[in-house]
Amino acid sequence: AYVSMEEFGTQYAAEALLPSTSLEIQDELAGVISKVNPKIYIQLMRSAMLGDFTSLLAAVKAPTLVLIGEGDTIAPRSESDFIVRKIPNATLEVIPGAGHLACLDNPSAFDGAVGKFLDSRR
Repeated sequence: AYVSMEEFGTQYAAEALLPSTSLEIQDELAGVISKVNPKIYIQLMRSAMLGDFTSLLAAVKAPTLVLIGEGDTIAPRSESDFIVRKIPNATLEVIPGAGHLACLDNPSAFDGAVGKFLDSRR
C-alpha cells in the first residue's frame, strides 16, 4: 500500500528469485507485477495468507505434485511437507538451484519434474 506496483515488482523479483537468475528474467517478472491492480493483489494476498484451507486438503482426489525450490525463503519447506502429508497420494519435488519461483530460476529442472509427474499419470 506504500509503494507503487513498479517498486513492489522490483523488490519482489529480487526476493523471490535467486541472484543467479538473469536480470532479464528479473526485469520481466517486475514488469508483469507492475501491471497488476494493487487492490486486487492485496485482496489475493490477504486471502492466501489469512485463509485457512487445511481442512480441504484431505478432500483432494486428483494426483498432486507439490514443487518447491531448494532455496525458497518465502514459502518454508515445512509448509510443502505439511501439504504433502495432508493430500492423499501427493508427491513432493524439490527443484535444485531454485528459489520461490522455481519455474523461472531453473526452468529445465521445473519442466523435468512436471514432465516426470505427468508421464507417471499416463
